[in-house]
Amino acid sequence: MREMTSALGYLGIETERTRSVLRICLRGELDMLTAPLLAEVLERDRASGGRHLVVDMTELQFIDRAGLAALLEGAGQDSQSPPVLSITGCPPNVRRVLELTGHEDLINDSPLTGVSRKRGSG
Repeated sequence: MREMTSALGYLGIETERTRSVLRICLRGELDMLTAPLLAEVLERDRASGGRHLVVDMTELQFIDRAGLAALLEGAGQDSQSPPVLSITGCPPNVRRVLELTGHEDLINDSPLTGVSRKRGSG
């Protein structure tokens, strides 16, 4: 399934679901104005029992604290049994935010989908 959603023209979210993997491609800016849209998409997936989340940030131009929080909370990073979360295609400025906040372990630079990494392991 593919779905394209946008908020105020700043963030594009394309989703594709297979059996156990939700792949999300983000375009534009993930910030305090657009974070609620991502949170809504992730909440819908969580309700459907999704276990693997791959976020492609190749076309993401900007991320702030609110955007990062929406991603981590929406992916269940603070729950007892979080889903596998992997981030691919980080532009340098987005990578820097992840590194500065201690979340660089979520970055998967391999050409594969990256569903084998789990936060806190490896």
